[in-house]
Amino acid sequence: MPVPSVLGQKDTFYDDVIDQIPDVNHMTPVSTIPNVVENIEQGTCDAITFSSLSVPYLLEDYPDLVEVQFADGKGFTDATNPDNAGIAKGQDAVLEKINQIIGGISDDERAEIWNDCSNRQPS
Repeated sequence: MPVPSVLGQKDTFYDDVIDQIPDVNHMTPVSTIPNVVENIEQGTCDAITFSSLSVPYLLEDYPDLVEVQFADGKGFTDATNPDNAGIAKGQDAVLEKINQIIGGISDDERAEIWNDCSNRQPS
């Protein structure tokens, strides 16, 4: 059986987690999610890594793809999708306030916000 080729997005943990897959061809990452999806659609790779929050939207747009379901405790380690914001260096008071706000958002509310934003994106 040939070694499967897996592709992720450059400079993201979606590329980093590929190293956790044994006996895999970790392909050179590409710069954008559309490029990642294009590669699997064209058969350039066997699998891609993708945000679990975005998978339902991916499968809606690409019904020929399937999501890999890991058994409990058998998925990637440290495969979080952290919340973040970019601010200018030296803005410590702003950073503290942003971290306070982000820390006060429940997991359910985060999922709702994510879904609302995703639903507004063009296909």
